[in-house]
Amino acid sequence: MVSAWSLLALASLALASPVKTIDDYARSLVSRDDVVTQSTLDRLEYYVQYAAAAYCTVDVPVNSTIKCGGQCDELEGRDIRVLGTFFGDLTEISAFVAIDDANKEIVFSVRGSKTVANWIADLSFILVDTDLVDDGKVHQGFATAWNELERDVASTLKSALASNPTYTVVSTGHSLGAAVATIGGAVLRAKYGIPLDLYVYGSPRVGNAVLADFITNQDGAEYRVTHTDDPVPRLPPIFFGYRHISPEYWLTSPAEDGDDYPLSDVVVCTGNANIDCNGGEIGVDTNAHLYYFGPISTTLCFSVNVTLDDLSVSLYTVTTADGENAGVQIAQYAAKDKEFVELES
Repeated sequence: MVSAWSLLALASLALASPVKTIDDYARSLVSRDDVVTQSTLDRLEYYVQYAAAAYCTVDVPVNSTIKCGGQCDELEGRDIRVLGTFFGDLTEISAFVAIDDANKEIVFSVRGSKTVANWIADLSFILVDTDLVDDGKVHQGFATAWNELERDVASTLKSALASNPTYTVVSTGHSLGAAVATIGGAVLRAKYGIPLDLYVYGSPRVGNAVLADFITNQDGAEYRVTHTDDPVPRLPPIFFGYRHISPEYWLTSPAEDGDDYPLSDVVVCTGNANIDCNGGEIGVDTNAHLYYFGPISTTLCFSVNVTLDDLSVSLYTVTTADGENAGVQIAQYAAKDKEFVELES
């Protein structure tokens, strides 16, 4: 069996938890991790397990514990209780909120797309206005997905914080889930006054420069993680008006090298249009998207014997809605983005 994360004894987890305390959170309001420390890396490896759990935690009873086919070892078997699951009928977006009393935190996690290759091929690039910030623009589809979740998620978080005012909050997700967790996290901070940190993995760009910079500059930390030549973080393209939140934590080890990432294999890049990390890659490896410190996919909820080869589909075999080869088109977008940024700099 391929385990996504090494199993830690509960005692050692309690003594050396990667979870930030309320004092850590307060310090994060005035300083950002633009360099990688072991503590930062431990947190990146920890919260991706909540992102993975979102693929499996769909319509489960309140007070259920976390289960995800052995792919989130530090969460399964612990008293982390699901406070609610949420589903959008229009977009089929799914999410959950869980509470961890031992670590005094509440986590909002959004599920990614179930069929990655087709989702990438069909991804639209439409920007619409957002009331988060003047002149801000947000991806229409991601905003619609968040809108379906907003009322119930905000209500659940506010209720949990009312009972546990010293608990910290984290918003996380992978792929499509990362995009919705980013937008949702920004709204929860700005509209509902809920302080939180973002841990997002393989996220596409969610809006224009105004929105990206607004989210980056909100109180709380942003940890946007990418992996080698994962194509999703390079969509929608920069030259279409999209930008990323900052900073980026780029995992440079390929999937087959295993799930232990030394500090030397994590590169930090800053800026909403940086092309020094994942944004400078031309490759379109779906394996890279399906592996963040371990395999991450809906399929893994049901079978621990699934391999990356079972999960991935070459984008060069997929046709977009306008009849183009998806792999070729995305590689062309990446090359044009590099040219665009270099001309603008």
